Amino acid sequence: MGTTYIIGAFEFLGFHFCEKILDEGKEVVGICFVSNNDTYLIEEKRLHIGRNANFSECDLLKLDLENIDSSKNVWIVDFYDFFVRDREEQVFKNESLNHVFEQLDKHKNKIVLLLPISLFSQSIFQEEKEQLQNWLGTFEIPVQEIYLPTIYGPWQPKEFLFHQALSDEGKQWNYTIREWTGDAIYVEDMVTEILRIIEEGNDKYLLISKEKEQWKQVAAQLKLGHQPVDEQNINFDGMKKFVEPSISIEQGLEKQKRMMESLRFEE
Repeated sequence: MGTTYIIGAFEFLGFHFCEKILDEGKEVVGICFVSNNDTYLIEEKRLHIGRNANFSECDLLKLDLENIDSSKNVWIVDFYDFFVRDREEQVFKNESLNHVFEQLDKHKNKIVLLLPISLFSQSIFQEEKEQLQNWLGTFEIPVQEIYLPTIYGPWQPKEFLFHQALSDEGKQWNYTIREWTGDAIYVEDMVTEILRIIEEGNDKYLLISKEKEQWKQVAAQLKLGHQPVDEQNINFDGMKKFVEPSISIEQGLEKQKRMMESLRFEE
């Protein structure tokens, strides 16, 4: 694998990919879609990885398209975060991003698209699903679609139910149907598994926790009662990958809580 370009480098999942790939000594180009509400967190994340010599941040308009095809490159698109936070139009309608994908050498680049399984499983999102497929149909680059359940761990956004339950802001939780509750995977385990399958064929994948009812177990740990739980068994026309948890739910939530506390202290 050559350089990894991460669209949404300072989003929840995108940032974890930045950290992991940089830890492996490989080059990462981070491409950030800035939202006014995220400015503080983006600066914190820049502090975490900005001094790594293998990391560079670039605006889409300033990408040197003529000189990025020297080796096999991977473009990780963190659509997952944009969708869960109801911001997917920032991807669909970004003319600069569309231009980049249209110009890339299809033999030397591939797209790894991180997607929420709710987009696939919930009929209410049929319009968004069609919009996604139409968007992908405009590119000739190989695409690997990877569908994900709820992902939790450090840097999880406030829109997620687990983050809200861990915060000290009372019990006014705002659950959204965009967050699929049929399963849950710790973020670092998700990154490790996806980096393992990136070298495989350009197919559809669904990541599933090897431990059953993980979302329910995390919710129970957080004392989240009476929350809707999606059906775990869904019809999926791609490959299913089972993810072995590397740490306990308690350890994962403790890491997430410590990060939240440190950010509040620094703010």
